[in-house]
Amino acid sequence: MFLDEKKNETGLSWGMIHAGYHGQGMGKLLTQFRLGLLKKMYPDKNLKIETSQHTAEFYKKNGFTIMDIVPDGFAEGIDKYTMKIEFKSELSN
Repeated sequence: MFLDEKKNETGLSWGMIHAGYHGQGMGKLLTQFRLGLLKKMYPDKNLKIETSQHTAEFYKKNGFTIMDIVPDGFAEGIDKYTMKIEFKSELSN
């Protein structure tokens, strides 16, 4: 997780689950837990994530929307997706 006071943003960074555990709900659980912490700690901040095309769909399923895509934004063949989330009532509990 990070906080950028200059940009009035907070967000997720480096939340990974070992590939052998993908598809078991652990990533969703970790993501929802971290989002809940951010909502409590920084309720007035915008929340974003920068990720690749390889994980963008996962974050869409967790409530994020795509704001921008930069082809090869991280490296050749790895696009940079900037995404944001609007907190839903279930995250504020």
